[in-house]
Amino acid sequence: MDQYKVTVLGARKVGKTALVHYMTNMSPYGPMYQATKEMELRHLKLTHADEEIGQCSVALEDTPGFKSLDRANNAPELLDPKIMYMWCDDGVRKPGAEDPNKEEADEKKTAEGEKTPLVGSELTGVSPIDSKLDRQGFIIVYNPYDKDSFTAAQELVTDLQEKMKKPEPEDDDKKEPEPPPSDEDPPELPPYPFVVVATHGDLKNKEKKNPKNFINAEDGEALAQSVGGKFFSVNGNGRNVRKALDAVVALIHQVEINIVYDREPTRCERLRNRCSVM
Repeated sequence: MDQYKVTVLGARKVGKTALVHYMTNMSPYGPMYQATKEMELRHLKLTHADEEIGQCSVALEDTPGFKSLDRANNAPELLDPKIMYMWCDDGVRKPGAEDPNKEEADEKKTAEGEKTPLVGSELTGVSPIDSKLDRQGFIIVYNPYDKDSFTAAQELVTDLQEKMKKPEPEDDDKKEPEPPPSDEDPPELPPYPFVVVATHGDLKNKEKKNPKNFINAEDGEALAQSVGGKFFSVNGNGRNVRKALDAVVALIHQVEINIVYDREPTRCERLRNRCSVM
């Protein structure tokens, strides 16, 4: 069973916790607002509509909100946890990851008695529900009746893209040599695993009260499409909630099947990865 980690981000009071609750329980969160004060992980098993994905385990990370135009001071560490992917010129990479599909050249040596760093604790079954994965996909949430929360969503998309770029070398003298020119076109990179969600889809009467502060669905869709993501308008009764969850998992899966690997995995790491999904 594959496992995925989805992080839900957005300004305060946009409905992130209610969204995560509905995704986990398929029922409304309730009328009382409670601020999320720290990162919270919730887990569920999902049967995805895409048969290639099928049954999977999803860890949903609910995050604290922040003042829409002051994230740097309200939530300075919000984007600090490690993101699994890095967008490079030659494809998407997992820093330090190894290709699980390469020939297992070291197995012959191991079979002949070579010692490995594998220890017993690494073979004890660890359920995906208990593991802490690096961040993979993101649901960026805003309230369409709060223009500042949409501005915050735009900034989140921009900053996440920046964090997923290949870092520039710090020392000019240590720069890697430029690869020789190639006649081949650069590879087509998969879209970012981002889904943009507008909440409060059942409060249409508010649009008339303050039309200048209202964000049209077209603007939310344009934000999502700017990174190849998906857009959904949801409400308290669960409209489009499951579609949004399926969409972000599908986007993560698309990234996973297009990963460029740097090196071959050790036998220890292969066994540990197999145990993590048993």
